[in-house]
Amino acid sequence: MRYHYEDVVKKREESYHDVLAKMPECQEKEQFKLFYGWALDAWGLDEDHHFYIDAMLPATARLFLLNVGTLLADHQVIHQPQDIFYFYYDELLEVLKTPVASHELIVNRKQEFEENRHKKTPPAYGTPPQTGEDPLLERIFGKMGPPEVDETQKIFKGSAASRGVYTGVVKIISDPSQFSKLKQGEVLVCETTAPAWTTLFSLAGAIVTNAGGILSHAGTVAREYKLPAVLGTKVAVDLLKDGDVVTVDGTNGVVTIEQQ
Repeated sequence: MRYHYEDVVKKREESYHDVLAKMPECQEKEQFKLFYGWALDAWGLDEDHHFYIDAMLPATARLFLLNVGTLLADHQVIHQPQDIFYFYYDELLEVLKTPVASHELIVNRKQEFEENRHKKTPPAYGTPPQTGEDPLLERIFGKMGPPEVDETQKIFKGSAASRGVYTGVVKIISDPSQFSKLKQGEVLVCETTAPAWTTLFSLAGAIVTNAGGILSHAGTVAREYKLPAVLGTKVAVDLLKDGDVVTVDGTNGVVTIEQQ
């Protein structure tokens, strides 16, 4: 990751100096330099902002909570420090005030968690409003309507979220517990991504998702990492399996199944 950030910084600085070299000496050029400096000082515009918005708080908070979990385990409230993550916030505050053995609650929460992991989420609850296509919503959540699949040509389509073409081996990731499955250069196929998934983008050769549009987390981060991405296919996770070979055309929003 450090080398990725160094490359991005180097490219930004080169682009900045290229622009300056093309500008004549004038007041506008000095203003540009001033505004550029302000931009670098602004939060969220630095190359490693993903660490600060995605990883820093969860990482530091996790260490703190594990220490609290150790305290609760020492007082036999829970069996192991990691069990603290199965409390709701108000429950944790209460058990810290009045330590009471909560083993049965944790067992039930773990069972509920496993059941929820394997649930298939419906695309909508109730009757979706018939408002027609909304370009803005499609940019965030993906294309409306049924999936676009051509079984004869072995292709399916989605939103063209990050340009480029890449052919590689599929690896389907369902949740963070499976992150270690993904190897360098494999095609990450998943339902969608969230900030915690950002670490996988330094390994993946391309991204394919069931849900999400070009302004989703997956689309935004894929463009930053210059990874071809086809999003919102609705069918990728169901059509593909680990070991399949696909070509991801992020420029045109097409995934071609080369080998199954």
